[in-house]
Amino acid sequence: MIPNRTSALYTSTSKDGAIAEIAFHLSLMVPQPSRLVKLHEIEVATLKTLKISKEDFIALDIDEQRFSQRDYGRTQEIGAAAAHMGFDGLLVPSARTSAENLVLFPDNHHIDLKLSVIRSIETDWVLWRDRTGQK
Repeated sequence: MIPNRTSALYTSTSKDGAIAEIAFHLSLMVPQPSRLVKLHEIEVATLKTLKISKEDFIALDIDEQRFSQRDYGRTQEIGAAAAHMGFDGLLVPSARTSAENLVLFPDNHHIDLKLSVIRSIETDWVLWRDRTGQK
C-alpha cells in the first residue's frame, strides 16, 4: 500500500471489458509482453456502492474527452473521497468499452461479504486485441 493513497481493486463487469483494460496497459509497454494473461471471474457483494455515469462527469469535473487517457488524477480523487465517505465500491463507466467497471475499496469491504474467485482462465490478450481492433 502506498502511504496516503486509497487501496482499490479494479474489476470489470464483462470479460471483454477486463481484457480491454489489460490490452490497453500492456500495449504501452516496451517491449510489449506477449504472454497469456489470467482472468479471474469473481463473485462479490457490496453494501454501499456509488454509481457514477457519464452524465455525472460535468458535475464531478471529469473531462469526457480526456477520460480514456492515462490522466487518473481527478478520478483517483473521486475514488478516494468515496472511500473516505464509507463506500465499499464505485460502479463507473469503462474508458475502453461499453462495460462498467466496479472499483472495490478493500479497506471498506466488510469481511462477511462475498468476495471470491469463481474461475480463472488464461487468455491471449494480443489475439483478442488484434481480433477486436482495440488499442
